[in-house]
Amino acid sequence: MGFLFRTCSWRRILLLLVIIGVCAVRIRLREIPLDRDEGEYAYAGQLILQGVPPYQLAYNMKLPGTYAVYAAVFAMFGESIQAIHLGLLLANLATIVLVACIGKHLFGSNGGLCSGVVYAVLACTPNVLGLAGNASHFVVLAAMSRTFRKRLTEVNEIEGRRKAFLFEILNGIATIKTLALEPRSLLRWRRHTDEAASAACRSITPRRAPAASSPAWSAA
Repeated sequence: MGFLFRTCSWRRILLLLVIIGVCAVRIRLREIPLDRDEGEYAYAGQLILQGVPPYQLAYNMKLPGTYAVYAAVFAMFGESIQAIHLGLLLANLATIVLVACIGKHLFGSNGGLCSGVVYAVLACTPNVLGLAGNASHFVVLAAMSRTFRKRLTEVNEIEGRRKAFLFEILNGIATIKTLALEPRSLLRWRRHTDEAASAACRSITPRRAPAASSPAWSAA
């Protein structure tokens, strides 16, 4: 994020203007009626603030992360439509900056600018329900975090080793002359597969919170 605050340049000015435009659009539309999913998330968030665990009185197939986000928004800004869309605006702005930073790191200054601008425009497009506080906005913000990107990198590295070993086996199968090598190869393949499966599970499983931090849920 430091590149946004150094010496001024046309790229940073353009990105800042886009951010101001996003703020203007979302603030102007802060009182639009809630989308179907927004109402569901808002109700679940209210229940959490009342001490009711997720899926006890309201439940569906979705994970509870967005419910917790709505509960946090209500706790900070109050329980209203404007509060929901204000929380969405803050999440959207943070994601735009993170996308621009990652794009700059991967593709240079022009790539960072294009990444931030394109995401800002698409995130406000009604065709993809960008004006509603759906789970997608908050999932993208979480995906930009360092912890999640580190887990994805770990998955890619382990999966790469597994595929490289398979490639070696397929290309060298004609050179195997003794049966003694086959059990070793099978064990090694199973070990690589287990590591890849474990890494994939860790990448989609949130860290377990301490039991003492949620007495209401444990009591329920």
